[in-house]
Amino acid sequence: MDLHDALTLVGALLVVALFSIFYSPVSPDDVQAPLPAVTPTPADPPRTPETHTTPATPTPAPPAPSIPDPVRITYTGNYLSYPVHILPSNMNVFGASDPDWQWRFNEVVAFAVLEESSGGLTETFSVPYPVWRVNSTLAATTTPQYALLQWVLVDATTGELLEGGELRHGGSMTKTVQVSCTAMYFIVHTRSADGISLSLETLADYLSP
Repeated sequence: MDLHDALTLVGALLVVALFSIFYSPVSPDDVQAPLPAVTPTPADPPRTPETHTTPATPTPAPPAPSIPDPVRITYTGNYLSYPVHILPSNMNVFGASDPDWQWRFNEVVAFAVLEESSGGLTETFSVPYPVWRVNSTLAATTTPQYALLQWVLVDATTGELLEGGELRHGGSMTKTVQVSCTAMYFIVHTRSADGISLSLETLADYLSP
C-alpha cells in the first residue's frame, strides 16, 4: 500500500468515527423525564374565631289583667230621702227583654250584683261604663205559679225611672242601660221567690286599663 492509499484509509476512518460520535443513538436511560408540573397549594383562609352566644332568655308575656269580683249591692234601711219609694202601677211600659245582639259576640263581665230572696230598696251606686245591662233572674222552684220579680232603676237625684223589668214563674231577662256616672238605686218587689239576682254587666273592653 502506497502513501496515497494509506492517507485515504485514515481519512475514511476519521469520517466514520465522527459520524458515530454525533449520530450515536441515545439510550432511554440517558433522557431525563420532565419534572411534573407543580400546582401551588392555596393558603388556608384565615379562620374567624368562634363566638358562643348565650341565647337570650325570652321575656315572659305580661299576665292578663285580672277581673275583680263583682261588687255586692245590698238593701238599705235609710231610703226616706229617696225621691221614689214604690213601683209604678204599670210595669208593662218597660217591655220584654232587650235583644242581645251587641252582647252575643263579646266577652261580658259582671261588675256588681244584688242577690236576695225578698224585695227592698238598695243603697245608691254609680256606674262608670257608657253601656251596661241589668241581667235579672228569678228562681222559682217551690211555687213557680205564684213567683214574681219586679224591679225599676231610679235616678237618685231626679226620681226618673231609667229602666225596669218584670219576671213571672221564673227565668231571666236583660235590659240595656246607657246611663253612667249618675247616682242610682233599685226598687225591688218579689213574691214567692226562692231567690232573685240583679247582675250588672258590661263588655270586658270597658274594664281594660
